[in-house]
Amino acid sequence: MHTTDYTNYLLEKNDEIIIDTSSLMEVDFMSIFIDRAEDTLTYLGKKITVPASVQRELENHISGDNEEKKQKAIEVFRLMDNFYYLFNLDPKGIGEPEYIFADTDLLARLLLNKSDRTQLLIVNDRNLGKDAFHLNKQSSNYGKTIMVAFLNYNGYLCRCDCTKKVDETIEVTEQPAIQYIEKERIVYVDADKPQKAKKKELWKLPATFAGGFISGYIVKEYAVPFIKRAIA
Repeated sequence: MHTTDYTNYLLEKNDEIIIDTSSLMEVDFMSIFIDRAEDTLTYLGKKITVPASVQRELENHISGDNEEKKQKAIEVFRLMDNFYYLFNLDPKGIGEPEYIFADTDLLARLLLNKSDRTQLLIVNDRNLGKDAFHLNKQSSNYGKTIMVAFLNYNGYLCRCDCTKKVDETIEVTEQPAIQYIEKERIVYVDADKPQKAKKKELWKLPATFAGGFISGYIVKEYAVPFIKRAIA
């Protein structure tokens, strides 16, 4: 799914929008995305959060030996500068290590804030996106859903593969509806000594019984997974 409506839906639904280095480095995609999302973000009063660890990764690319990554990182900072009102650059902590692995930092951040806000991670790293989405499965850490999306070449936010099978990867929290299966069995009773019927097979005469020979009665069983009840 990659339409303007879906992109706007993700931006509106989530309290915080976080972006990873992998998506920012797709600078051509980012430029188109900013052009598409500018009005929506401005209207909603929201910004795209760039964590300090992501900024440091970009800075490392600029000081690195890979010329292609260096130029892309420079363009990213230029884009964020030109559209400063759409980005929220987290301040770098005093005494913070010069290099923090962004993947670990992002996962810790998502998990830490999961209890009090909805979060969208824009990420073009499939493995990181999968790990981030699977934080929703943690049974010991309840909270709001973390959503994950990636940028395509048209500047749209798209569903990651890990979210397309959401019914198979996320545990269902609602109890499934109980289905009752009615079965009937005949229990034959001695007509002369009905009191000797097994106690666990309780029975009673129907209200419409007008008298006569009793050959047996019907016990209806309602079967539920792990539970069985007998009603005379």
